[in-house]
Amino acid sequence: MTNDEAVQALRELREARPALDPEEVVRRATMILDRSTLCPLDLTTYLAVDRGLEGVALARTVGRFATRVAELYESKHGARPLKRYEFVPGVGMRPVSAYVEDDRPLFDRAWREITGDWDALGTKIDALCVNEETMLRAVS
Repeated sequence: MTNDEAVQALRELREARPALDPEEVVRRATMILDRSTLCPLDLTTYLAVDRGLEGVALARTVGRFATRVAELYESKHGARPLKRYEFVPGVGMRPVSAYVEDDRPLFDRAWREITGDWDALGTKIDALCVNEETMLRAVS
């Protein structure tokens, strides 16, 4: 399954969510992602590998980070992220939000927001993107 086919299947699944049992949605999303070439992006892996968190620092950050990423995802896409089953150490199999590599900018933004790690350019871009009018004025 190509990326485009997987994205289309996930969009169709998102539209069908109200008519399906939540467990069925999770099962189907997991199946689509597992059969696709979409590269999954995991919250804990992002925090550990990209941001260097481990142990207690990772455990303290992951909940707040996951919540912020989900909020940013919902504001961008108009729906909560789909869920997929994943093994969570100490818990077992459970549904977790499913993100792909295309969602990395949301992860980066969530990280900057929860840590206050804003560079000058990032701050300026976010200020310009508050609404279209502000952005258009800045360009002209």
